[in-house]
Amino acid sequence: MRLTSGGRFAGYGFYLLEGKPVIDGFVGAGGDRAIAEAVFGVKAEYLEASFDEMQKRYGAIIRYFSEGLGIDAAGQNALRVLYAEDVTSAQRGKSK
Repeated sequence: MRLTSGGRFAGYGFYLLEGKPVIDGFVGAGGDRAIAEAVFGVKAEYLEASFDEMQKRYGAIIRYFSEGLGIDAAGQNALRVLYAEDVTSAQRGKSK
């Protein structure tokens, strides 16, 4: 995840795929795909609506994290490091 002043997350496509392993595992264990997608799925239109609302209220994702969520600069930096490491590790795993 990268916090940007432009109001959108970098790696947007990655977020859309985040629930896929959970859904696939649920279905693999005999569960109904429609139920899993309803509970764990991520829909682009929902993300767009949330980003639009965040933009309307806060103007930028950085302000949303600081004012809306109350996460100070140190906390935001910790999130950047944490999620950059997760994405980098995931990308390394795909190249093997």
